[in-house]
Amino acid sequence: MPHYQRAMRIMPPNMGLLMLVTTNAFARTIVSIFSKVYPNKDNVKMVMVASLHEALTRIETDRLKQAQKVR
Repeated sequence: MPHYQRAMRIMPPNMGLLMLVTTNAFARTIVSIFSKVYPNKDNVKMVMVASLHEALTRIETDRLKQAQKVR
């Protein structure tokens, strides 16, 4: 828990999306609990997915949304 808490605290200001890829259900559960106990910075959106393909799809979708906000 201290490592997770520190990682969330020292997140750089330009971090907008933190993508975690794992098929391990236990790991997803632990990170989900930690993220509720120790919320991440306001500018960071943390997403957990089960595959690299899903991660790339989510990243592309997020970038399209960000580009639309700029316009």
